[in-house]
Amino acid sequence: MLTRTLPSEMGQLTTHEFLQVYGHELNGTLPTELGTLTAMTMLSVGMNAFTRILPTELGQMTACQEIYAHTNNFIGTLASEILAMTDWKVLSLFNNSQLEHCHHSLEQ
Repeated sequence: MLTRTLPSEMGQLTTHEFLQVYGHELNGTLPTELGTLTAMTMLSVGMNAFTRILPTELGQMTACQEIYAHTNNFIGTLASEILAMTDWKVLSLFNNSQLEHCHHSLEQ
């Protein structure tokens, strides 16, 4: 199996407001360094093969209003730090059968 991961260096893109890697057949885990992207308003990592848990550090992306992480292989419980973010418009987590709270809708 070819390994195509999202590099931890993505956390250095601190002025970027959007990160879209939708449908690029990426796998592995999401780097915890994404939490440093405090200017990020939209993170789109859906339609890949990411595994394990969504990093708690994503809760540090205070400007984030939209996360599209559907159709991956995330597992575990969604971190309270992510659910506590206040400016949500979309948190799309469907088709992650091993992720608790994956049916929790925050769409307004």
